[in-house]
Order: sequence, then structure tokens, then C-alpha cells
Amino acid sequence: FNHYRLIMSDLKAEYHYQAKKDILAHCSISKEEILKTKDDLELNKKSKINVITKVKDIDENLFATITTSWQLKSWEKVSTKI
Repeated sequence: FNHYRLIMSDLKAEYHYQAKKDILAHCSISKEEILKTKDDLELNKKSKINVITKVKDIDENLFATITTSWQLKSWEKVSTKI
């Protein structure tokens, strides 16, 4: 975070099922996605990464799929300063 600004650029929720029990969310980023992001940052000083979160109830029924888009940008490329 010292070198890059991280900001949420988009959030999408797709609901599949009405949850009536406790729910648990799980997300992960593939190694390939991390390497692609690192390459983008080195070449362009910015990148966008999509994180998919699966939300399931305790019976493993898929309740929702959440897609969160994050923009990473080198602080030297940010035009609005803090």
C-alpha cells in the first residue's frame, strides 16, 4: 500500500437462493491472477483485479456470488492526492 492505491471500482451481487440459515463467504485469488496483476503494475503502473466471493449457507447451498473489482494504481499515477 506504500506504492499502490487500492480502490473498489465495482461491486456486483447475484443472488441464487434465499438464505434461511447461517452463511459463510469464501474468496480467493489464483496465482495466475496475482502474476498477471504484478505484470500489469510493472508495465502500466495500474491494474484491475476481480475477486469472486461465493456465499453459501451451512448446508453448502450457494446463496450469492459477489464480484468485487479493485483498481490498483501507482501513487505516482494518481492525479488526486490525499
